[in-house]
Amino acid sequence: MLTPMRIAKALLCGAGIALVGTIAFASPAGMTPEYEQTLFDMPLLDGTRLMVSTPRSQWRQGEMPYLFQTDPLWSEKPYAGDTVRANGCGPTCLTMVYIYLTGDTSIDPSQMCAIADAGNYAPTGATEWRFMTQGAASLGITGRAISVAESTVTAALEAGQPVICSMRPGDFTSIGHYIVLESVDERGMVGVHDPNSSLRSAQAWRLDWVLSQATNCWTFTA
Repeated sequence: MLTPMRIAKALLCGAGIALVGTIAFASPAGMTPEYEQTLFDMPLLDGTRLMVSTPRSQWRQGEMPYLFQTDPLWSEKPYAGDTVRANGCGPTCLTMVYIYLTGDTSIDPSQMCAIADAGNYAPTGATEWRFMTQGAASLGITGRAISVAESTVTAALEAGQPVICSMRPGDFTSIGHYIVLESVDERGMVGVHDPNSSLRSAQAWRLDWVLSQATNCWTFTA
């Protein structure tokens, strides 16, 4: 049974709390007032309506799945001294990228967390940045740190290279979080895969707005 405490833990990522709800949808992200109102009208998430990830049967190369650390399929598996639900945003992001690049469906977020634990990539409860390079290499893909600059990230996305961002406090978190950027359009709007929010994943975001809250970015190739 989901107690209030367990529901609260669904909002945790790493050492901090990732904000979930309409507060994440600030007008600078590019919403119309009409769309914003529909978000305010949405019922609050309760313990019986958790986020559901893209089914494994639909995971395939070249298509970025939506995977959530709060998915009951793996949310209570152990990671970094707690659970995937509490600490697993980084490995969940790398799982999405790994599936997109390789089409390999054998690794889910709980297994990616086990890989991170085995490599001691989260000794304090938060996934360390080196997991995005060294951890990726152990999977046979290449993660490379790039500048947190609109031109650099745009070039990577236009080349079909997904980008993982480490986020500082703002729309996506109160302390620390990882998200995936999948694509960018001619208006500079990006598709976001947030492992802790289906709401934030459902809208396009201004790339410059997202990067203004990022501390580091990595691009990935197979």
